[in-house]
Amino acid sequence: MDNANCVNKETDGDKLSKMTIRHFDRVGVLAHVFAVFARLNWNVQELENIVFKGREACVVNIKFTGDLAHIEEAIAEIKKNENVVDIAV
Repeated sequence: MDNANCVNKETDGDKLSKMTIRHFDRVGVLAHVFAVFARLNWNVQELENIVFKGREACVVNIKFTGDLAHIEEAIAEIKKNENVVDIAV
């Protein structure tokens, strides 16, 4: 993430969980991901969505807080979106 213009940025990222999602650059993909996060009461703390050359594919890195008891359920639900290619936790 570009932090050149940040002040007072939280640096204690060790307490955050991270999910990386490779996806096609289509409308609604991140909205779908956020809906799953909201249902599980996960709070997004940091987000970086990188769009690759040609604007066909992206990778989003999401750092968040919340109970990971339902992580497998979340991954399965997010993967239901046909524009999601892969997920790493």
